[in-house]
Amino acid sequence: LKLQFLYLIGQASLPGAAPPRVRPPLGGPMGACCTTPMSMGSTPSLAASTSASSASSSEDFRWCSIDPKTGKRCQYEQSVMNRIEAEYQTPGFGAKRVVITLLGKRFTVRLPEMVQVNGRGGARKVCRVPNAPPRWVSSPLLSPSTPPLHPTAAPAQWVSVEPGTMIEVRYSPQHAAVLEEAYQTPGYAPAYINFEAGTYSVCFKSMRQSRAEDASRWRTVKRYPNDPPHWFPRSPVATPKAPVLTRKDCAAALAAIEKAEGHVEKVMATVRRGIPYSLGCAASEELVAPVTKIYEVILRVLRSRRYQDRYECKGFEDTLLLADGPGQQVPSYFANLMQGASIYRRKALSLLGLRNLVGKGFPIFTQLQRANFSGQLEDYLPDTGLHALKYFTGNTVDLDTTILRCNDFALLAYVNASNKAEGRPTYDSAAAFAKSDQARSMAFDQARLLTDKFIAELGIGGNAAALAARHVDLPRTLPRNYTVPVSEHNHQRGQHPMWRYVAQGRDSYHVNVPDMPDVYGALLRAPWQAAKAFCKIQLLDCSEEKREAWVDRFYEECISDSCLNAKWKAVEAFNATFDYEVECDARPTVRFQLERLQMDNQAAYVAVENDDEELKVTMKMIAATGLKGWLRSGEEVPITAAMVQKWMDQPDVDF
Repeated sequence: LKLQFLYLIGQASLPGAAPPRVRPPLGGPMGACCTTPMSMGSTPSLAASTSASSASSSEDFRWCSIDPKTGKRCQYEQSVMNRIEAEYQTPGFGAKRVVITLLGKRFTVRLPEMVQVNGRGGARKVCRVPNAPPRWVSSPLLSPSTPPLHPTAAPAQWVSVEPGTMIEVRYSPQHAAVLEEAYQTPGYAPAYINFEAGTYSVCFKSMRQSRAEDASRWRTVKRYPNDPPHWFPRSPVATPKAPVLTRKDCAAALAAIEKAEGHVEKVMATVRRGIPYSLGCAASEELVAPVTKIYEVILRVLRSRRYQDRYECKGFEDTLLLADGPGQQVPSYFANLMQGASIYRRKALSLLGLRNLVGKGFPIFTQLQRANFSGQLEDYLPDTGLHALKYFTGNTVDLDTTILRCNDFALLAYVNASNKAEGRPTYDSAAAFAKSDQARSMAFDQARLLTDKFIAELGIGGNAAALAARHVDLPRTLPRNYTVPVSEHNHQRGQHPMWRYVAQGRDSYHVNVPDMPDVYGALLRAPWQAAKAFCKIQLLDCSEEKREAWVDRFYEECISDSCLNAKWKAVEAFNATFDYEVECDARPTVRFQLERLQMDNQAAYVAVENDDEELKVTMKMIAATGLKGWLRSGEEVPITAAMVQKWMDQPDVDF
């Protein structure tokens, strides 16, 4: 058995034989693998691995933290080590975390990630010596006659994709066995594999491999064949034509949404007084459950072949996301950056985040308010504020405001035209304008205005310490030779009252205060209003073809794969469009008739060169059709040339 174990893990071989040369997915020699996270360090030895399977309570062990600067191990006190070891050996890691006190300060040891976290979110690695898995872990490598994982499961190959070369690198048979077992286990919990470089996790929801303690650097993982695990539901989903909600379900959800909107108004009022709103029933099950049911239907419809084809679903790796229940982690993604992900996947991630915010939005908002809506992660305790927002939505809300987009060519043209008329110098590029005193002055004036408004809204104007801590202590006037800090990465946001962001083709000025209506909308309104839009579509008195068209527009226009601020804008715009068009279908207004007339007769306007010709073409079609429209007063009238002219001058006019 000992020799067989050595052969399986590829760490040793028979005397005189060279060890197998296998290229690991991350470059280093293969180590032992396990299905639970182990400490960050060298690959566990044979002695450590075998002792783990037969260890007794008298096993010698040490727990250490690793200094991030020196790399040295700092051993804990014996009482602390005993507490950590007790949780480590409890199946499932027990409570998964141990709160300890060192030198009068509280720290949290997270066992699945093997890190120690302080109160401000800073972390350092934790290791166990010997580096052995807990006794409750049963590795498939210790059983030479392991039965098949599933009777019908076909042999599968697992590969990782090198980010630079895009070369697919096979996992060793031992690592592949661990991945396959975790993949076929209901719930697709992540698998953990060990290399000499450390412990890595494989997430089956995102199909990514990353360091267990740092998910920011990752590589894609693939399975051949790309089949779902045996436990994943395979039955076809009803198309949008099939009835998916009852009127009672929609009525219950709309009543809950109306109550939630009342809570939003109260939250806004308490923010202005600087007092966090007492949540009470704002996030209670009574309100959350009916709306969560609406999202279950929305996600089920998204799984239909209609939308998989439309948004180029990549197969099981995308649809697997939709098996997640409420409150689960949503894989992170960057707004407006594809990174190889399908539109389908980004739509699914957006919906999962909105569903989680139904129950989590109010608590997260309160945590942001207690930190004065700081954009720095360090200002929030672990699992709260921006940390929780990233966990539950895979995205974040902008807590700063763009005040000057220097790379906007329309703005640059306007500035140059104005300067030329006034005899001032012009700029030959966006970068030259961004570095100028003129741009700095324009940005400062706007920053001062928005900062004053934010300080007044939060009621912290008389507290100099609070202003400095929040980084909103902007000078009253622009000093001479005032240096605006330059940021080249999102992680540097929120550290100054005003800064210039230069990265990824962007060159813009930002102020360190959020647009509060966007924050209210992103966290407290968007998750409820998106569900409201879907309910209104289901309750619409129309043909099935018309309803299906509205469902298509819901996924296309209402569900945006951008940041949370833009998600709210999309939801808000869709609801306004829906209400307007539904009303106009019954009693088409003058404006609606003119808009539809122009949309349906685009060819007639191709040769139009000026407003006079446009007016003549429009009136000719109106005369031929006898077109009429409804006024807000409730009267239906013929459309006149004066009305057309007014609409041409002011397209959003309300007759």
